[in-house]
Amino acid sequence: MLVKIVKSDYKSYIDLQGRLMSTYLPTLKQLQYLVALEEHGHFGKAAEASFVTQSTLSAGIRELESLLGLMLVERTRRVVRFTPLGSKMVAKAHRILREAEELAEMARSAGKPLADDLIIYRCFPGQWQIWQIPAGGEAYEVIAELDHKPMGDEL
Repeated sequence: MLVKIVKSDYKSYIDLQGRLMSTYLPTLKQLQYLVALEEHGHFGKAAEASFVTQSTLSAGIRELESLLGLMLVERTRRVVRFTPLGSKMVAKAHRILREAEELAEMARSAGKPLADDLIIYRCFPGQWQIWQIPAGGEAYEVIAELDHKPMGDEL
């Protein structure tokens, strides 16, 4: 049995032996800062692209490194270099941010009647039509007219 203790930025659990076990979850904002730094290769440019100050971006990266207990970025006066593990984490951060955006889009489109294109097959005497109604449903387009029932590649 685990007892959950919720703190501000991370979760802690006490296991059966009474040991405190912490797992830190990076915020999406920290991952965005990390990706921006990799894309721009400069703290100032990454901060500008993220619409924050350079000190805010730098503090976010430092906090991420501190809480993970890892150095992700080697800082020098002129060059920003990612450690090998930092580069792997950037690749993973890209995927996580894409998934988070897809999750948000799924939530946004949940209330829309037509979130995706709709395909309708209509049969008239001796004629089949395949209609495509774009998301939003404002107009339709007949994408095929056939003299037989659509099959296989025609669908």
